[in-house]
Amino acid sequence: MQGDNLGINKNPITADHKVWPRVGIIVLNWNGWQHTLACLNTIFQLDYPEYFTIIVDNGSGDDSVERIRRWAEKRSESGFVMAEYLQHELSHVITSDDDSILDALPSNRRMVFIRTAENLGFAEGNNIAIRYALGRRNCADYIFLLNNDTWVENACIARLMDVVRKTGAHIVGALIKDYDSDDIQAKVDLENRYTFVAEIFSPLANSFLSRPNYEKDHYQCSWLGANGLLVSSTFLNYVFSLTQRYIETAFFMYCEDTELCFFARQLGYKCVVSRDAIIHHRLAGSSGGMYNPIAYYYSNRNLTYLADRYLPRILKPVFLIYMPLNALIRIIKNILIGRYCSAKAIFCGVLDAYKGITGKWKYHDEYLRRRTGLKQDN
Repeated sequence: MQGDNLGINKNPITADHKVWPRVGIIVLNWNGWQHTLACLNTIFQLDYPEYFTIIVDNGSGDDSVERIRRWAEKRSESGFVMAEYLQHELSHVITSDDDSILDALPSNRRMVFIRTAENLGFAEGNNIAIRYALGRRNCADYIFLLNNDTWVENACIARLMDVVRKTGAHIVGALIKDYDSDDIQAKVDLENRYTFVAEIFSPLANSFLSRPNYEKDHYQCSWLGANGLLVSSTFLNYVFSLTQRYIETAFFMYCEDTELCFFARQLGYKCVVSRDAIIHHRLAGSSGGMYNPIAYYYSNRNLTYLADRYLPRILKPVFLIYMPLNALIRIIKNILIGRYCSAKAIFCGVLDAYKGITGKWKYHDEYLRRRTGLKQDN
């Protein structure tokens, strides 16, 4: 089925290049104000003229809210305005147009700060911001999902929009590099042969995949990370009309981007990486770093969930053999090097997937308290 038959414009930007589509940049914070403020400092140096920034504090239990307020207050003398709302106030804000004052300000002098009462996970935290961005009177034409553990190069949004103009793509990913270097992180350097099936059978399938031609300024890729992902409002609204949500909330965190990209490709839309739109990312920085139990649990559980939902029927028996064996190898490896919590998380993730358990992991808060020392159940 092709997008032309779905009522979605395949070329979502007008031919008049003087018109700058409005981009809503969404950053989710949970007990990570240090990452978030560092990220914000780079967002407000972007050279794209028409964007507005939305920060969602996802029920933090530390002093993130106060830290972000102080950061904004220091900039108020230069005309910076931050509008702050609780989650339940957003429907009134959208219908009353209370935040219209922000639209008269330059992009680098305005921000919306939304606070939730609890940790709703990556998917629902972003859904709240997307609903606001697409529902306000001067709504976003595009949404840029950005992890808080990133920093953005100045031309990132402009280069993303250049690729949209050239390709008509509704989903364009930034090129993701390491936080402290120009080394390209895994997955985004695999070109269009990187399919959903390869993602499900990763890392076994990775050795058979091609590398992109970096002489081109863009290339197709079946999987794009939500740590730097531009999505058109037209496509998001269409997804909502079919599913009543923008991002799949069953995952809580991890694999939402895989599902969104696969859904787009099912509808006949390509996912494209922009070579020159660059962000720098700390791997798993917002969830506790590499090899932490939280990342292990959700990635294993949600990948199994995706396979059950989308994998071709002929390959499902293969996956039922592959996944437990792959998990067993990683469990043994973690035990041998003393990462017992990570080994348990892998086991729980696969087991819960086969049980059909979705949403927030029952041990999620326990492991976060161990890592952060927080006493709150967020």
